[in-house]
Amino acid sequence: MVRYSLILCAGLMVLPQAHAANATIYSTYPYSTVTSISTQTGKAGGFIPLEVSTGGLTLSADGKTFYSILQNQVVAIDVVTGKTLRTYQTENALWSSLALAPDESKIYVGTCSNVSGNQCKANNVEALDVASGQDLAVIPMGNAGVQQIVAAPNGAAVYAIHNNELTAIDVATLQAGASWTPQAPPRSLVISPESRYGYLLASTDETLVYKVDLARMTGAAVFLPPPTCYSSYSMALSGNGATLAVTAFCNNQNDILFIDTSTGAISQTVENVSGDLISIGSGGHDAYISQGSAIAVVNAATGSVNQVMAPREISAAIPSPDGHEIYLLFPANSAVEAFEEGATTVSKLFSVAWKPVWLALSPDGTTLYSAYSTLGNDGLEATSTVTGQNTNLLTYIFGAVEATAVSPDGESVYAITYPSNSLIIINTSTGAVENTLNLPVCDDYFAARISTAGNRIYMSLCGPTVAFNTNAQEVVAHIPGTGGPALAVSPKGGVLYVSALDGYLQPTSVDVVDTTTYQVTGTIPIAASAIAFAPDGATAYAVTSQNGVPGIAVIDTSTLAISDFISGINGSGGQSIAVTPDGKLLYVAGSPGAIIDAHSLTIVGQLQSGGPILIR
Repeated sequence: MVRYSLILCAGLMVLPQAHAANATIYSTYPYSTVTSISTQTGKAGGFIPLEVSTGGLTLSADGKTFYSILQNQVVAIDVVTGKTLRTYQTENALWSSLALAPDESKIYVGTCSNVSGNQCKANNVEALDVASGQDLAVIPMGNAGVQQIVAAPNGAAVYAIHNNELTAIDVATLQAGASWTPQAPPRSLVISPESRYGYLLASTDETLVYKVDLARMTGAAVFLPPPTCYSSYSMALSGNGATLAVTAFCNNQNDILFIDTSTGAISQTVENVSGDLISIGSGGHDAYISQGSAIAVVNAATGSVNQVMAPREISAAIPSPDGHEIYLLFPANSAVEAFEEGATTVSKLFSVAWKPVWLALSPDGTTLYSAYSTLGNDGLEATSTVTGQNTNLLTYIFGAVEATAVSPDGESVYAITYPSNSLIIINTSTGAVENTLNLPVCDDYFAARISTAGNRIYMSLCGPTVAFNTNAQEVVAHIPGTGGPALAVSPKGGVLYVSALDGYLQPTSVDVVDTTTYQVTGTIPIAASAIAFAPDGATAYAVTSQNGVPGIAVIDTSTLAISDFISGINGSGGQSIAVTPDGKLLYVAGSPGAIIDAHSLTIVGQLQSGGPILIR
């Protein structure tokens, strides 16, 4: 029997109300999050969950509202709550930069009215009325992309970098005015506090910084960094307009150049500092640099460089209007949410270093372990579920941590790493590595499950599956022909379900393994990417597909027959499905994910998270 069920809803998630809140669900938060860093103390502030996934933010002059380009619309977001306040629609396809009028009356955004493939053949700046949402004007900008839009602090004009030139837009008439073309392609513009001058960064074979008289739209002067500097893309101006900071690649290294705007002289060069400039303190002493996974503070006087927060994956960073804070934007799925079964809102949100690939929880529920593997940023992080603080950050030279499990006494955490193909045993109190054991060589598929008794850890790789004795601290069995992401231990004990692989290491079926003899005793003819058991062990649920349609297969464990199939759910990853302790609900993370009533086998709610997912 195939069951079809669909619930359409908006918002974070919808959870059923028929069951008592007797379990906590942990999964990745599906949207972006924001935190603030004090420029005076370096301490992190509150953690703001957004209702959208975005890669950039613009902050209003009063510091109360974020604005962001999101797919085909502009979104206004409350800074305190992260709630979406309203959306704005442009006449043409959104294409590039966004700027806000200082009085927050208008939004200026780059759009495209003629898209050809991945290129825009007709660029515009569109002006939107903040109060009404009305599209006030479409201002043509030629056939080259609008790289940046900047509003003058006095609100009299807006400037657009496009087609290798700088163009002024009159805010009264919403018409394009005078343009100026520098000798080299322009990259970035900042405007002096009194709005008289613009500092335009241009870069090809060398770095040039032009001082532009904005009233006349002419280059008034040129700051010339050393001829060995090129490839400059970011700069920032201090609040008093006295100091300009520029990033440049000089003498085969990344440097920060501090320039005195009154003389054009370089007052300080800080060598070997990479990243994008966010802002400079009002006095011009400290420059804040976004380095992709950290924020660095560069002192213009001493040249010292200090990091002000632990490594995190940062999508964007913007200063507050008063310069006292920097808001850091983190990408979707870079936090872990906790919500109670039957609840309609998230109860807790935990910041984690990078997007988790596997989650584990200590027996007492006070520590959440997240394994992460993201472009060389690999490790295992422990987060207190009580305080939200990251109590340990365990990073390894062994390679990426792909899966993890915790011992029943909570004293050890086990991590599977790649490419070293090792099992690392870590003391949870000290963070010290107590032992490292070699595993079969593998480059894909990782999963880890601990037995009901806690004396075995089963590790599914791309073949074979490995059984590890936690008491003897040794590998006691290899189960040939098995591996892959689908791995589950029956709560009754004695039985392990794991993917069987073909010669190309692709899952073809699910093998039933006797955990005493480690022999295959049965086969279920489905290729699964994740498996979970009901608490009584009588039923198993597998993330799979049937005739090309993704969904969940319901398995009678006494006969190994597929008794039902729930279509329309596309889970992914070995930890994409979990069952509540009372057996009443299934949570499936994916695109889309779902909440399933285990009795009726119907979809009763929507789950936005892409996983991994864990229930306690």
